[in-house]
Amino acid sequence: MEQKKEILNKYNWKVSANTLIESNISKVWDIISTESNLELFHPFCRKNRSINWPGGDSVDEIEYLNRLTFIRKFTKWQQNNGYDLYIGQKKGPLSFVQWRLSSDGDKCDINITVYPYLFNIGSKLVNILPFWFIIRPMLISYLNSVVKGLKFYAETNKIVKPNHFGRHRWFS
Repeated sequence: MEQKKEILNKYNWKVSANTLIESNISKVWDIISTESNLELFHPFCRKNRSINWPGGDSVDEIEYLNRLTFIRKFTKWQQNNGYDLYIGQKKGPLSFVQWRLSSDGDKCDINITVYPYLFNIGSKLVNILPFWFIIRPMLISYLNSVVKGLKFYAETNKIVKPNHFGRHRWFS
């Protein structure tokens, strides 16, 4: 817990995306807490292999369409609320990510926030332009595709196709 507070204090630059899903919070939680769930709705996911599942000590890997592989290490797991995790290449630095669900009657709001490690370390003055003009727009595009994919799957029960909402320079 102390490490997470330190990360959030240190990582003051973040990128978020959210959408309202026409499904109840229990259904959305069931989707995002299912083993290998990214294969159902993530438009840039080739494979989502579970290493340890489910719960607050979960670990899985996501292989993107371009074959880049990231590991996700979960640190918090709250039913019908969301989870926290770290993501990145196996032996590299990790970015902190929060997935949050909230109920809006019979609908569910999903919010994903990424605190990218790369531009939250070192000089903020040096990092400000690359973060705001390159990293932030690319992460917004990426996260919007992920939340749209979750919305699509939750509302139609159809698996999202690769690049369903357009290609992404980093992951397609």
